[in-house]
Amino acid sequence: MLRRRGNFYWGQYTIFSRVQSFAGLLIVAAAFAIVAVCGFLPASGLRSQDPAPADFNTFYAAGQCYRQGLDPGDFDSYSKLYEQYEGRPADAPWFYPPQAAPFVLLLALFPPRAAMLLLALANLAAALALAWLTLRWVTQARPLRPVSHWPLTLWLLPAVALATPAVTHWIKSGQVTLLAAALIFAGWLAARSRRDLLAGLLFGLAAFKPQFVVLTLLWFLLERRWLLLVATLAVTAALSIPSSLQLGFCHGLTAFLGNLHLHGRQPLNQLGNGLVMGLPSLLAAVGLPMPSPLALLAAAALLVVGLWTMRRHLSPDSLPGLVLGVQLIFAYGKYADMVLLLPLAAGLWLLAGHRRSSWPWLLAGTLLAWTPTRVFIAAGHPEWQHIKMIAFVAGLVALFALALRPESPKIKDLSSTS
Repeated sequence: MLRRRGNFYWGQYTIFSRVQSFAGLLIVAAAFAIVAVCGFLPASGLRSQDPAPADFNTFYAAGQCYRQGLDPGDFDSYSKLYEQYEGRPADAPWFYPPQAAPFVLLLALFPPRAAMLLLALANLAAALALAWLTLRWVTQARPLRPVSHWPLTLWLLPAVALATPAVTHWIKSGQVTLLAAALIFAGWLAARSRRDLLAGLLFGLAAFKPQFVVLTLLWFLLERRWLLLVATLAVTAALSIPSSLQLGFCHGLTAFLGNLHLHGRQPLNQLGNGLVMGLPSLLAAVGLPMPSPLALLAAAALLVVGLWTMRRHLSPDSLPGLVLGVQLIFAYGKYADMVLLLPLAAGLWLLAGHRRSSWPWLLAGTLLAWTPTRVFIAAGHPEWQHIKMIAFVAGLVALFALALRPESPKIKDLSSTS
């Protein structure tokens, strides 16, 4: 018999009626409509009055540099092309590694408006993929847990993923963070099923954002998943071929590393800025001196090594949430990069969702973390956004605590109601 109280274990058909399930589908549809209208439509170039997003112009100018035989790492060459599309000179150099060349070259093959539509469609597909991956992480858990087959899970997780303000923000701004987040999450899902070749392919494709992949690869290096690592390196090397043939691999890499140290000098990228998330940024905002981003990354790597030493005591369902949580909370990231924390949200729901007492805390944390940045900017205090760190740190600590003592599922088949 399934228990209907206590730990809240219910069967698949006893939680929500068909009417309530239909209401859940409407909520998912509404979340998708918001993403499409507020994010996709302005970034797609379908309306002539919509200007090209600044981040899109960054990628398009870099792609045109490659097409014309120029080095996007050379600020003068890159800035002149950027000015053609943005209407002003670039205020920052090209910060991306050689393996980003095929992506920007693909955009540069099309006229600007067609390239805008292509990138917007790719980002919209990535948003849908993140919603599906978040759901898949829970429903395909092994062993299955009480929430894995709940009808509530089937609409709540996709709605939460799509309603993340960062999803709409990144689509509208023409960035590629959603693509990287979807590839990394899919890579973890493949790795959980021991499909290491596929996981390596996905991580290699996501390496155009290396700062998001490095701690994940460190984990699998400690795990000695050699096939996965070799596949990642092979894909990364293959993606670097266009840049290497044109500029030479060493030149492209040194140009990337040379420009990278300028990244933290940009006002919007400095620790303490209201757009930069993480405990180091919070501490810098209150006036405490912080080490360099490289030192912070090294400290985060030590935390990942510590997690790995405890791996036999941790639930496998918590691993991507813990590793990516350490990356963004203890190293460096933007608050808009919080889409990378969807594995953390999925892990929390998987390990704590069956406890009715945890629901108010999960709801409060989600509402705080999902508060749009524009709310703090409109209030004239963008630095207040650091209050979100309460939700992020609490979520990471809670996931770690739950992962240390995972409950054995009381039910293996939730499709039965008796």
